[in-house]
Amino acid sequence: MAAWIGLIAFNLAREDLQPKTGKESRQSLLFAAFTASALITSMMCWGVAQEYMMTHVYESPGAMPQTMPSSLFLSFANRLLAVLASFVCLRWRNTPCIFPGMWKTSLPSLSNTFASWSQYQSLRYVSFPFQTACKSCKLLPVLLLSSLRGKRHSFADYMEATIVVAAMFIFGSETEDGTSYPSDTRWLGIALIVALLISDSVTPHLQDSLLQEYPQMTPLQMSFSMSLSSAVLFFVLLLLTSEMSLSFQFFREFPEAWLQVTVLSMCSALTQFLIPFTIRHFGPVTFVVIMTARQLLSVLLSSVLFRHYISSVAWFAAALGFGMVVLRAFRTGDPGERRPTEEEDDGAHLPLQARLPVGSTMDSLLLRCGLGMHISLGVYSLAQEYMATHDWDGHKFRYTMFILALNRSAATMLGVYLMKREGLSVLRWENINALFPASFNLSGTYCQYLALHHLAYPIQSLLKSMKIIPVMIFGQVLGTRRYGWLNYVEAVLITFLVGFFTYIYRPTAAESHEVVSPHLGLGLLLMFGYISFDSMTSNAEDYLYQTREIDPKCLLLGMNAMAGLLSWFFVITSGELFDAFRFVAEHNVWLPLAVLAMAEAFGAYSCTLTVRYFGPAVFTLILMSHQILSIVLSCFVFEHQLSLPGALSLGSVAILSMLSSLRQMQTEKLNATKL
Repeated sequence: MAAWIGLIAFNLAREDLQPKTGKESRQSLLFAAFTASALITSMMCWGVAQEYMMTHVYESPGAMPQTMPSSLFLSFANRLLAVLASFVCLRWRNTPCIFPGMWKTSLPSLSNTFASWSQYQSLRYVSFPFQTACKSCKLLPVLLLSSLRGKRHSFADYMEATIVVAAMFIFGSETEDGTSYPSDTRWLGIALIVALLISDSVTPHLQDSLLQEYPQMTPLQMSFSMSLSSAVLFFVLLLLTSEMSLSFQFFREFPEAWLQVTVLSMCSALTQFLIPFTIRHFGPVTFVVIMTARQLLSVLLSSVLFRHYISSVAWFAAALGFGMVVLRAFRTGDPGERRPTEEEDDGAHLPLQARLPVGSTMDSLLLRCGLGMHISLGVYSLAQEYMATHDWDGHKFRYTMFILALNRSAATMLGVYLMKREGLSVLRWENINALFPASFNLSGTYCQYLALHHLAYPIQSLLKSMKIIPVMIFGQVLGTRRYGWLNYVEAVLITFLVGFFTYIYRPTAAESHEVVSPHLGLGLLLMFGYISFDSMTSNAEDYLYQTREIDPKCLLLGMNAMAGLLSWFFVITSGELFDAFRFVAEHNVWLPLAVLAMAEAFGAYSCTLTVRYFGPAVFTLILMSHQILSIVLSCFVFEHQLSLPGALSLGSVAILSMLSSLRQMQTEKLNATKL
């Protein structure tokens, strides 16, 4: 282990001394992999040694079993070795060890010292996976402190940070099984982690201010000065608290602990060098990706070595939180990402058929479309589940095509009303173009209603939320939309999260008996059909908007009139019409049917407006947000089994979908201005 760490330090230090020309070996994939493996290895060994020393009960003949008595001593050992390593590097480079501003580093050193002590001490009360996950929440206090220093951040930045915090809260609540860490002292561990986050967030801002005041100060000089100040402070505290004598007595009784302290300190010193080294040569984006990979591997390794309990929901939350950190790092490193100006926001850059209504901006129109979809389709989802699961004197309403025909008729009447209100002709040849998306829409909706007889509604809604990737692929195939690789990465993350939650979700016994049929495979096949047809529908609408001068109200009327005619034809020819009317008359089902039809009509209009102005991908992401939030609402109304962490997880993914739709909208606008 020592040989490996020494080899890493020697090679990286030698590489850092070489002159910086255009294309050198450090920019190669091999050198990047070597640096990443060095950072990951040192930090994973540091984490394992840290958790081992703070939780292991040392035993020796003739001595009482005990744990490491002082976290201050471990921090002191880390800083002492860091001072020695920094001093050697400074002398090797002929860099002065005493420099202007040296004594001002005591302030960031103080916050760093407190963060280090809180980190070690918290491991007495919480597990290492929980601590590691919570450290990802540092993004929120960093943003707040950055705002206080005058830097502006968007609303999306704060929402992303909130998602990370929520994900880590879920991870923490689902991590422990209550056997290793008493609940009455666990809150002390959480308080120490909060102190760690605050002090650790303050430290880089203090360092940044100091480097701005003294630009000639190098990071290595700052590391040496801060480590020296921390070592002196820890030494004084050890003497004042008598923990120095306790620590040396502990090492006399358990001399094997010196090995763990040595490994811990060496890994800590190497990590302190590798962090600025990685940022300097590969940038903050690569550093954040490496750190995220290290956190996931550390959590996995700690869970195996120390047998921590981590539930499926906790793994879901960890994937959500770490995925957000990686996505944010890539977006921050994208030089082309910026917010459109007010001149670009008027929509004048968009194609003629996608011009905004007079007096509207893209953001305000997106807000109205999003609220329209969430409210109308939320009511529609509840009414849909009610019709599929409610018993009328022991009988269920199984006339799916009749419901589709009624819904399409209501949407058709809404389209007629909207066109008449603006003095537009109802009968026009352009309506025939709607047959293209109408056929896909009718097929997809039919599959969706049939699947409700085989799958519980929460599972079906989760599966419906996995169509963002097919929508993007169909848009690329038709040539109507262009998506960057980052859009696909974000789509894959959202799809993975939804799919993973679908896998871990388990209906109650009552739900399984009442809703889910033995033909589970048939239900999944029907949902695959729905995802395929519905992905084609929005892209077919988008194709018409980009190739024809067609109004959204005209498309609403044409699509639903065509689908309605086909639906009524199937209802009549199958003999379902009279049976459905008889059931409705006998059981007085008119009110839920009317609510379902009107909600679907207004939802369909909101959907076609969203597709026209923002495209299929943004529409699908907003639809995913609605579907996920509808699951939470459905669990509340129909008493499906869903825990609070599960509800928070779904809510976080819904917010992530909405943020993704905002970014896709801004990307579309920026791409349009470049044409």
